Amino acid sequence: MNTRKRFCRMLAAWLLMVMTLALSACRSDEESVPPPTNENNGGGHDTWAKVEFIVREGHFHKDDFHANSGKTPILPKIQKFTFELDANKNIVRKDENGKILQPGESPVVVQAGFWGYSMEINYYNAKGERMNSQFVTKEMLPVHQHFFTTKSFSDLKTGATTDAQGSSYITNLYSYTYRDTDPIDLMKGEFIPGTTQQTQLLNDAVGLKGYFKFTKGSVRFDMKIRFAHLFTPKYANNGTWYPANSPAESLLASGTTDFSQTVPFVVVADFSLDGTPESYEKYVKEIADYYKISPEEVKKYLQTEHDESAGFWM
Repeated sequence: MNTRKRFCRMLAAWLLMVMTLALSACRSDEESVPPPTNENNGGGHDTWAKVEFIVREGHFHKDDFHANSGKTPILPKIQKFTFELDANKNIVRKDENGKILQPGESPVVVQAGFWGYSMEINYYNAKGERMNSQFVTKEMLPVHQHFFTTKSFSDLKTGATTDAQGSSYITNLYSYTYRDTDPIDLMKGEFIPGTTQQTQLLNDAVGLKGYFKFTKGSVRFDMKIRFAHLFTPKYANNGTWYPANSPAESLLASGTTDFSQTVPFVVVADFSLDGTPESYEKYVKEIADYYKISPEEVKKYLQTEHDESAGFWM
């Protein structure tokens, strides 16, 4: 009997050691999880290999965004960048020419006030296939939402920094409106191929498409863009979704993220004119100060932009 008991104790100790080693290996694997690859992650959609951002300046016809056209050396009408994996499987941000950007380099340039800014986010797998439609299926739509948050900003003129308090976010720099469409890969109002039906708004909060209105000029900040993949439906805010710039921490904790990166922004000026020459001159000076050019050059550029010929709507 003693021999049998001794054997059982030895067996139990051996099993405990094996389980401990296995758990340790799992923790080690979790700590060294690589960035996204092209393999389906078992979460209902492919894992991205590249994420493309397209930002357009524009104006509004009621709630519809209409892109501005024209091209000048300042105040860009279209800005593009991507997040991709480098040779070492690190996530890097690149400009539209493929240059790897350092943190804070080549910020998205916008204006506060009258103009709005649309943002399209396109996800691609390793085969180069756009996978946006995978996020708006019956199963994936309730548990996916983009959030666009900011914790601090600095004044371009004084350099003074303002920080959010505690776990809250700064919400007075910009608003965001979700403008996802059904089908997701077509522009609002565009005819669906093979039908006489036009593309409609999805009336849900995914954030593959949407537009910003910036409310404070002459500031710089980093915007954290994250694509939440929740374990429970996102409609926990009294039956609807949380604002894009102020998600509940409890909601974010109830899931993971399919994408989470920081993008630098600079609001060069406030185009909230009151019709007086003084407000216009102040606006021109803000732009001139940022680009380090003369007010006369700014006025020349402003006279050559913002016509109605652009064909992009959101």
